[in-house]
Amino acid sequence: MELRRATREQIAGLRAAKQQKSDLPIVPGFYAGLAEEAEPFLLFDKAGEGESPLGYTLLLRREHGGRVHSTLVELGLGDRHQDRYEDVLDHIRDKAKPTAYLVRTDDCRLNATLLARGLQVEASALVMVPETAALGPTAPVTASAKPGREFSALTPYHVAGLAELLFPEGPEAKEAVGHHHGPTAAETLDEVRAVAEAGNGWVLLENNRPQAVVARLEVEGGEYELLDFAVAQGEEAGLSWAFSRASQAVASAGRRPAAVIDALDPVRRRILRAAGYFTVAAYMVFYDPLAGRPSVPTMSLEELRAMIERKERFHLVDVIGEEHWRGGHLPGSEWIDFRGLGREARRRYKQDETLVLYCNGFT
Repeated sequence: MELRRATREQIAGLRAAKQQKSDLPIVPGFYAGLAEEAEPFLLFDKAGEGESPLGYTLLLRREHGGRVHSTLVELGLGDRHQDRYEDVLDHIRDKAKPTAYLVRTDDCRLNATLLARGLQVEASALVMVPETAALGPTAPVTASAKPGREFSALTPYHVAGLAELLFPEGPEAKEAVGHHHGPTAAETLDEVRAVAEAGNGWVLLENNRPQAVVARLEVEGGEYELLDFAVAQGEEAGLSWAFSRASQAVASAGRRPAAVIDALDPVRRRILRAAGYFTVAAYMVFYDPLAGRPSVPTMSLEELRAMIERKERFHLVDVIGEEHWRGGHLPGSEWIDFRGLGREARRRYKQDETLVLYCNGFT
């Protein structure tokens, strides 16, 4: 068997055939970015120029801790070779030595083969859709409304109220609060303003005061629209009610609502579950213990002080918790809720930036 470097054009047909087999063609932005960065390869049964490939794979190579780690981002085999996953994976494992494999749960043959190889597995992202009964425009809203609660299209008029919500201590504040895990209050307000101007969102009002913004993003193909909170504060029941209303609005327009959330974000999952959503697919990361899983190093406070004194460029991130953060934190640090850490780190920072995280004395 041979693993041969290829071009995007050479694997395009095989990728399209694989994607057509998916019942839910939703590709999260983080996954699309990784797939675009990865290197394409064709798989052949034997060396030669005239034979047809067994399939293709995408391998992402990155340096970490002085070593180059490879992640299998995608693997697809042709219809006549669906029984070859075991020997194909063994060959890739031998030649490319992947540290990890990123796989959707509905990629059943690949999942079964990796599980049979005894790899460790963790959930990375969840793709959620409402139950069939919630897709109709007259379907009941699962979370109840209450006096003073309203849901309407987001307009530039609401932005001023959202600014007060995001900057409770005045415009000089730098952090957003509540359930929102966005980069900063200022960046979030810019995002909300853009959503309002484009007419791509709704606002939850409690006694005429904005509490949350649900934004939407059209998915390629035109069938689905992804919903997510640009701002989410207030009680969870109200947020679930707002998400239900947004789902009905999308369904009424002839689209199917869906959401992609961080698998380690229990708050968002509870809110969406109460809104009638369930998980239809998850992105799983399989770790190969034999290949040497990347580790996150630790440092002492003295080493951190030395980095600061040398004026090194890095981001200092507090992940202890919002209550502790409000009570006091290290100067120059940023706060991210640890439950949404992976997602927010991908949104907020570039791949080559240095992060120093601290939590209860650990860095």
